[in-house]
Amino acid sequence: MELLVIPVAIVFIAMFIHAVNDVSKVRKELEHVKKQNEEIIELLKTHKESM
Repeated sequence: MELLVIPVAIVFIAMFIHAVNDVSKVRKELEHVKKQNEEIIELLKTHKESM
């Protein structure tokens, strides 16, 4: 019975690490999108001022 616990724990830890990596990737992508949105807003502002 104890022999089963080890592989299950390894799989669980691997899944947890994978999930944490996914979360940090999503966070980086959101930061990137936020920067792009700010740049677009700036472009729109300068475009309005020039009209």
